[in-house]
Amino acid sequence: MPPSNDYSRSGTLQAIRDFAIKVFQLSSLTTVALLAWFLWGILSGSLADTPHRPKADQALVMQTIQNFSSYLNISLLANLISGAICFYDENAYAVILLIVAGFLEYGMQYCMDAVLGNTKTLEAGKASQLSLAELHQAALMIAVPGILLTLYNIVMAIMNVGNSSLGKAGLGKGMAAQQSGPAPLTGAFAPCWQLPFCRSAIKETCPIYHARTKCWKQGVGCMCEQNIIQLAMSTGKQKVSQEEMKEAKGFVALGDLINKDEKDMLKNIPTRMGPRGVKIPINPNITPKQQKERCHNCIIYTEHQRLKYNFFAPLVTIVVPVLAFLQFDNLKNLARQTVEKFDSLIGHVTLNPGKVTDFSQKVAGSFSMETILVVCAALVLLTWALRFLEYCIFKIKI
Repeated sequence: MPPSNDYSRSGTLQAIRDFAIKVFQLSSLTTVALLAWFLWGILSGSLADTPHRPKADQALVMQTIQNFSSYLNISLLANLISGAICFYDENAYAVILLIVAGFLEYGMQYCMDAVLGNTKTLEAGKASQLSLAELHQAALMIAVPGILLTLYNIVMAIMNVGNSSLGKAGLGKGMAAQQSGPAPLTGAFAPCWQLPFCRSAIKETCPIYHARTKCWKQGVGCMCEQNIIQLAMSTGKQKVSQEEMKEAKGFVALGDLINKDEKDMLKNIPTRMGPRGVKIPINPNITPKQQKERCHNCIIYTEHQRLKYNFFAPLVTIVVPVLAFLQFDNLKNLARQTVEKFDSLIGHVTLNPGKVTDFSQKVAGSFSMETILVVCAALVLLTWALRFLEYCIFKIKI
């Protein structure tokens, strides 16, 4: 029998991934080695001496730099493509790319200022200029997939973060979603009986549904309270209307809804008054803490939390950039002060207090540099805000 299309596709994808891993490992070694050579040549000052060397040596150095630049571009491109295939869904990989790109674009200049002091001689040589241009190009190549993967991870976190929590749910785990009625307009605020995991057969006899309340507010539901499940199973052959759930005074004994043969078994079910005069079963054998815990482990409540996250996450994604735009001047001043303080710290470590690097001067006087720092800070704040929202909704279950 020939293999199915799904099996063949899975085997092809696995072969591509295995090949990409090998390419990533090999290209990582060559890329790191070539970047290390460029960094050594710049920070050691070897490239700064090029203008004072004989012309034959200068030509050899320039040719070597051009060759190594080509090798680095090819190796880096292969590394980024294979890395995106292997680690496209890893947040850490995108963060590493952005850190490396930021170092090559901005941190390198800062290191040159801190280590070499006067960089005018270094930047005057053609070899050093070509090397710095290659590092800037490498930073751009690394930053593009880093930004794209970061945006991809943010979007996927907004869309799918609740799926992992559904997999961890205890009560009702393994159930297939089934919409028993019209979908709610806003799932984040919908009651349990409007969510996909509510079954129509149980809803017909569920006191929570007839009371038009929510199971997590009452502490009992079809996924956790055996009395509700027994009620649904016992009256499965007959329809139960809302009026039958109530008496004239607003109460009805659950035993009156049970077939005669089962009245003796369930007539002593403890109940309390619920909304709309419907009696809600209670379980006096569990504590409020245990009641809350089983709600948090229920697949219906977890689906409710997932929908709540999907409602609030886009709002957070919009609000954080808007606040960053409105507070742009304050964030710009904060970025400038941060660079100056870091400058002061480096000066104390290198026993040269009061030293101001060229990088700090460029940041303080460049609108584009300050804007880039503010945008990076806004991305970090957005990530933290989404993490905090995820913690509140899926960890502590607010």
